[in-house]
Amino acid sequence: VVGMGTFMGTLNASIVNISLPTISNYFQVKLSLVAWVMMAYLLTTSSLLIAFGRMADIIGRKLIYTSGFLVFTCGTILCSLSGGIYQLIIFRVIQATGGAMMVANSAALITESFPDTERGKALGLIGGIVAIGLTCGPPLGGFILEELGWRWIFYLNIPVGIIGFGLAVFILKKRPVLLLEQKFDIKGAFFLASGLILLLLGLNQWQNIGWSSPSTHWLFAGFLFFSSLFLVTETKSKNPIVHLSFFRHRIFGIGNLNVLLAYLSHLSVVFLMPFYLTRVLELSPSQMGWILITVPLCLSVIAPVSGWLSDKIGTRILTTSGLLLAGVSILSLLQLDLNSNYQDVVLRLIALGLGAGMFYSPNSSSIMGSVSQENYGRAAGILATMRNLGMVMGVSVASVIFTSSENFYLSQLQGQITESTLMSKMAFTRAFHNVYIVTGVICLVGALLSYIRGESKVRYPAMLEN
Repeated sequence: VVGMGTFMGTLNASIVNISLPTISNYFQVKLSLVAWVMMAYLLTTSSLLIAFGRMADIIGRKLIYTSGFLVFTCGTILCSLSGGIYQLIIFRVIQATGGAMMVANSAALITESFPDTERGKALGLIGGIVAIGLTCGPPLGGFILEELGWRWIFYLNIPVGIIGFGLAVFILKKRPVLLLEQKFDIKGAFFLASGLILLLLGLNQWQNIGWSSPSTHWLFAGFLFFSSLFLVTETKSKNPIVHLSFFRHRIFGIGNLNVLLAYLSHLSVVFLMPFYLTRVLELSPSQMGWILITVPLCLSVIAPVSGWLSDKIGTRILTTSGLLLAGVSILSLLQLDLNSNYQDVVLRLIALGLGAGMFYSPNSSSIMGSVSQENYGRAAGILATMRNLGMVMGVSVASVIFTSSENFYLSQLQGQITESTLMSKMAFTRAFHNVYIVTGVICLVGALLSYIRGESKVRYPAMLEN
């Protein structure tokens, strides 16, 4: 059941993203407005993940997860019936609310349902399903957009959602709720959600407009303000939405930090590589599509294996080796130039996919194994939030470094090269390299942190009590 929800969510995300140009043309609106179809979903999920994770700890995971299936499916039906771009954006918020209810509890349900010695394998299988959803999205989305139209991107998920909801009702067990007497921290949830929304909007503004814009400054100032209120509230609350003491534990704190660093590094490659393939190597969209599925394909194969291995040998070796391989593969992208071919790219992306697959499942297993059962929802919500933040920061950091570098190299090459196409390609490649120097080093820092955090045992004790 968790696998169905995970596949539906990842498939929806990857298909909707590639449909934005088609939706823009259909409603005759600018890309800056249609981008909110994606942004609305991202902002909603990121701001609600921890809240729904904590809510599930208090009132029950089955109730939150099955309700998430229902809300997501209703939101999907409404999206498919949208008569305008503003309706579609509003309905995406409803869809995202249901998605957050499911995502916030996926890892918690898996951790609760499997013994310690099988947790890594189970989380690895879910990681493989995520990769399969991302792999299927682009080719399936392309076919649907060409043959059926953009509304079918939402129609596709409706039967899956209905079946998933029915299965969740009958299959998921209603377990005893350990924290029923506790109150939900509404103030903490509000301050956290407000801070995260302002942070994501600030990163988006920084990426699109730049740091000099007053709106960017105000958004980051708002993030700092609400974050401060959140920290003060959580230290005083009897039942905080996030136990800040969790982050003092090496396994939990460094594990979540590494999720942020790994996704930041990974998304920088996902974001920029299509531009390199089309603008520099001049490959066709179909050729580019086949190359870009390399990473999720490798992830879908390696994630279950690494999860199974982590149950046998622990997580430290796998997480450290995975981030080390991923960091080296990102730095190896510096060897790509104007004369590279698709084989050069594929070999490096295979290495990145292998490294990412080695890291994600064992790291998730170590994080979830470091908390007691009544805190699974909290831990899963924090883990999912760090993943979302890493993805947004990856795109923002890559965009800012690339744009500033490309402008610098274009002005530098202007007097040296007369042929505009060659000059554009050279400036692009140098700026492309600058991004991967930064993100590759970030990934290697994550590998070092993974090594020094220590080993998490194969059988995890309940390290962090309420």
